[in-house]
Amino acid sequence: MENSFIKDFIAKHKLGGSFCDIAPKWFIPVAKQVLLKSTTKSAPLFIGINGCQGSGKSTLTDFIADYLRQSAGLTVAVLSLDDFYLDKDDRNKLATTIHPLFKTRGVPRYT
Repeated sequence: MENSFIKDFIAKHKLGGSFCDIAPKWFIPVAKQVLLKSTTKSAPLFIGINGCQGSGKSTLTDFIADYLRQSAGLTVAVLSLDDFYLDKDDRNKLATTIHPLFKTRGVPRYT
């Protein structure tokens, strides 16, 4: 299951072949730990993944979510901080009315 899962994941995300070596060493063990925690609890499990831009947070998150869905049939919801950013038009409005730095990414919604 794991080899075909990894190959499918690589194709889906257009990753390089080196991911075949990385996934079993780093991603699978993390996914298995999450699976172990999720199956020993009766309440929902919340996991936070932190890292700098481009470090692979989204790839790891997608990998764990897909792994849990396929290997254990679990229901998984993924939420990103990016889901809370204002869009470009809203940021530009704030930049003209409040401060020019609001033009940059990272301004959360305040509703």
